[in-house]
Amino acid sequence: MKLTGKTAVVTGGTKGIGAELCRLFSQAGANTVCLARSCGEGEKNGIFYIPCDVCDAAAVENAFRAIGEKFGGMDFLINNAGMGISGSVENTSERDFDSISDVNFKGTYNCIRFGLPLLRQSKGRLVNVSSVAGAIAIPYQAFYSATKAAVLSLSDALRNEVRPFGVKVLAVLPGDVKTCFTESRRKNTDEGVYAAYAENSVKVMEKDEQQGMSAAYAAKKIFACAVKRNMPHVKVIGVKYKFLYFAAGILPRRLKDWLLFKIYGGES
Repeated sequence: MKLTGKTAVVTGGTKGIGAELCRLFSQAGANTVCLARSCGEGEKNGIFYIPCDVCDAAAVENAFRAIGEKFGGMDFLINNAGMGISGSVENTSERDFDSISDVNFKGTYNCIRFGLPLLRQSKGRLVNVSSVAGAIAIPYQAFYSATKAAVLSLSDALRNEVRPFGVKVLAVLPGDVKTCFTESRRKNTDEGVYAAYAENSVKVMEKDEQQGMSAAYAAKKIFACAVKRNMPHVKVIGVKYKFLYFAAGILPRRLKDWLLFKIYGGES
């Protein structure tokens, strides 16, 4: 797929899935822009880097203005920036709640808000990276699941809002991916009565992540969907996770809750 003359913007594009997506878009010939807090400004290996905290509305507005001025528009926006927090709901601080809500949900909203004028102009494609955890709420990952569920719902609602303008919206739900996300996840260590349960939940989840798909594999699937002529509305990545997503939709809630407790909520 040749994307010469097209412009793609990827948030959180310095590592993991985001870095792989930048590489794929660049290799396809697109003007590729990475927005990330931790990058220096400039071009490297055919990728343009703009330092930008997606939680900062003014910074996001300035970044998309600069993209419009430099490239004349935008054809793909991949909202990939995200973070994780582990811990019980009761012991999660307001600071941690605000942090994960700002990055995972508000950051996505900021980029949509300021990116949509460019996407309307090009009848472009918007890809929001949610998670299987957004469809299957994981104990002791409540706020990660909640914010990713919010991204999924936002995508579903937005899809019909922008349909009249030719903009397509895709929500992708990756399963476990082996990246530095595991090490960078903020873990609550003061769990009190929840300690044994929280420790087991995190242990199971991190084992799954370390045995998960590669970032390159996940990015390849996302890229293929983003450039597909008939772009899907929702894409679950990983055969096992497609089954889990389907099963979660048909299982009685009591049975689903019991299974989740046995896997993630019980003591080891």
